[in-house]
Amino acid sequence: MDSNDFYELGYVSRIHGIKGALVLNLDVDDPQRYKDLDELWLKESSSLVKFKVQKISVNGNTAIVQLTTLNSPEEAQRYIWATACLPLMMLPPLKGKKFYFHEVRNFLITDKIIGEIGRILTVYGNAMQPLALLKYKSKEILIPLIPEFIEEIDREKREIRMQLPDGITEV
Repeated sequence: MDSNDFYELGYVSRIHGIKGALVLNLDVDDPQRYKDLDELWLKESSSLVKFKVQKISVNGNTAIVQLTTLNSPEEAQRYIWATACLPLMMLPPLKGKKFYFHEVRNFLITDKIIGEIGRILTVYGNAMQPLALLKYKSKEILIPLIPEFIEEIDREKREIRMQLPDGITEV
């Protein structure tokens, strides 16, 4: 597996206690879903290192994780600010108008009136709404990916059919 086969769970913010437990700041919709993890990957430089989870405690968007091979703060220190990852295959499939940001990368956005607008380059998680960055007529534009605009997500054709407000591609 390479890093494209993983999604980011959060990052290590600090060490907890004398046994080298790590504090993870979780950037996920449902942190409690991860309270029974058996394994965790930490991104060190550009490679992923797999660890067995000895114990995990989730409270809000924070988890305290004791990994089996890290037994002291000194051993754990090297992973501060490391990104915590899990394999994409651990994500449950979504249906309807719900999607994972990584899932819709390179999907074609079409509008009911305009037709083809462009392929999604990336999706930004915004506090208000997710925004798709794409090229349209040789310029980059942002399109809100909200259920009110989305008519259908066709995962087979890798297409999102939308009904966008007038002028949104001109902003």
